[in-house]
Amino acid sequence: MPAPWGTGVYRLPAPVGLPLRLGLGGLVVGLVSWVWPQATSAPFAYGIVGMGAFLAGSTQAPLMAVLMLFEMTLSYQVMLPLMLSCVMAYFVARATNAGSMYDITLRRLAQSDERQRLRKQLVRDLIQPAATVVALDADLDCMARLFALHPVKYLYVVDAQGRYQGVVPLRKLSAAEAESGLQGHSASDFLSQEIQPLTSDMALDTALRCFMAHPGERLPVVQSLALPRLIGVVKKSALLQTFVRLSV
Repeated sequence: MPAPWGTGVYRLPAPVGLPLRLGLGGLVVGLVSWVWPQATSAPFAYGIVGMGAFLAGSTQAPLMAVLMLFEMTLSYQVMLPLMLSCVMAYFVARATNAGSMYDITLRRLAQSDERQRLRKQLVRDLIQPAATVVALDADLDCMARLFALHPVKYLYVVDAQGRYQGVVPLRKLSAAEAESGLQGHSASDFLSQEIQPLTSDMALDTALRCFMAHPGERLPVVQSLALPRLIGVVKKSALLQTFVRLSV
């Protein structure tokens, strides 16, 4: 896929690498002239052939390289070695899976677009369903079953309208089960406010600071502070993976 003319990708190789290519061409012609004087050509021919090979390898477009160098020089004498070097450079580049400079540019643009998209993400984009939710009137047996099914330390408590009320810590429930005469108690009797929920419109960096103050793997998410309806949870691993993708 050809790169746009305005990106500068098409023009970069010639001015940046021209002195290097001409220098290498001069070195090659000097060595060949010393080893086999009858087989040498004018020094400019080696520079032209080297430029064409480099352009064909970096763009993986040998025909374009041949036509461009011919338009620049109008030299028929270098056409045969130029075509040979361009084709060889093309196959060497393909064999090494280096990719053309257009492919590399498009890949970098896609990565930049992905980073921009991730920077605009909010907590709502990472929400997962909450499976450990109980009502205010949930009994000890119900809470014990949830703790047995899920390796968590807290159960989220909601009212009849689904509004977040707090958490039931596992340590409180374990202490209650060790005592007698507490079978009539419900989740409201063990309610704790030690975990503050995230809001759906919270930025990811703010959510990360909340996780740094919380030793657990997940935090509850409410719709907003004005409407604290529990809508799911966010896991610390998902948040960290997003920041890792941002740093690539």
